[in-house]
Amino acid sequence: MRIELAEEAMYKRMDRKDRARILIPVSGSILFLGVVLLAQNFSFLISAGLILAGAVGIFWNTCAYCRLKRLVMPTSGCFLEIENACFSFIQPYRNGIYQKGRIYLCEVKELIDDGKEGGFYLRFGEGGKSRVDDGNGNERRVVYIAPFGYKTEQMDEIYGRIYELLPESAGVYEKEK
Repeated sequence: MRIELAEEAMYKRMDRKDRARILIPVSGSILFLGVVLLAQNFSFLISAGLILAGAVGIFWNTCAYCRLKRLVMPTSGCFLEIENACFSFIQPYRNGIYQKGRIYLCEVKELIDDGKEGGFYLRFGEGGKSRVDDGNGNERRVVYIAPFGYKTEQMDEIYGRIYELLPESAGVYEKEK
């Protein structure tokens, strides 16, 4: 069973990044207008409101742009796959780095459902064949499988399949949705 990451989710993220980039100079213009009106002895409350709105807009949109800039990256080749008792994945991480791994489900110690987001965590022990690379060359023993770009039904199907293939000694923690 293999599911591919849909590119539409990344396109929406790119649109939000572009919108934030456009709103930075708009907020700067509002701030500048407030300063000009204050210098012209216009109403203090209106000028202060424009200055405050412009400053907050610049800060908010700059933070959003910087955060989204790290998260926008090509999604071709990203997937979640369960074959036999092995779970393989490649998923976008950040700053152009992809998290990838192969987890043998017989080595999984815990499966933790993230009730709000729709993803889940897998924790596996050391000394086995399972490997997860965070993209920086560091191996990890806990991995979060993000629902970004997948339909809820697809994530539920993957989660259910992993749940079925887990050893009985594995802990399963499910949050109420």
